[in-house]
Amino acid sequence: VDYKAPECKGAGGLTKALRKACPDGIDVYFDNVGGDALEACLRLANNRARFVLCGAISAYNAQTPPPGPPSLPNAISRRIRLEGFIVLDFAKHFGRAVEDLER
Repeated sequence: VDYKAPECKGAGGLTKALRKACPDGIDVYFDNVGGDALEACLRLANNRARFVLCGAISAYNAQTPPPGPPSLPNAISRRIRLEGFIVLDFAKHFGRAVEDLER
């Protein structure tokens, strides 16, 4: 998807183009742009998707800080691995957790 294409401009344009190109969502993404491109891909990320952050060129010459966590670029320079999880990922351990908490 050419993020500079006219159909990608405007609110949600890039997300729409990506959804058309990736109707089953995104499993792997290499990002060195950040900003709207990263945001659009995050919206379409599948469970357990893997994103590699290598740069944030969209913010390099920004006059104002881009939206989102201001320290997110640290994930690049400090080679931080981020992984989300929800409690249901550990459902098979609930019984033992309850036993441990009851002691």
